[in-house]
Amino acid sequence: MSVQKTTPLLRSERDLCYNFRDLYFSCLEKAGIEDPTKVEEDKVLRKKAETFGCLKKNDQYKRACPSSWVKYFNKKVILEKQRQAILDQINAEKQAT
Repeated sequence: MSVQKTTPLLRSERDLCYNFRDLYFSCLEKAGIEDPTKVEEDKVLRKKAETFGCLKKNDQYKRACPSSWVKYFNKKVILEKQRQAILDQINAEKQAT
């Protein structure tokens, strides 16, 4: 469960949150999992994440970060990947012309 804190996080707490977020997303990347929001619902992805040790990292991430941050970071990583795919497609089309 994510941190439910009403006061702003201290710098050290934010740094801890960012570190656990980065470890979790790095683990998902190594596991070949694109969407962190689907790990909870998809049994195959969950098993894959478990094999790579990502579930433990997810628990640490959710404990260190406020729930609103977890939602934001999870959506942000998906949007960044979609954005990069679009940019890659545009660049490929430019190269072809």
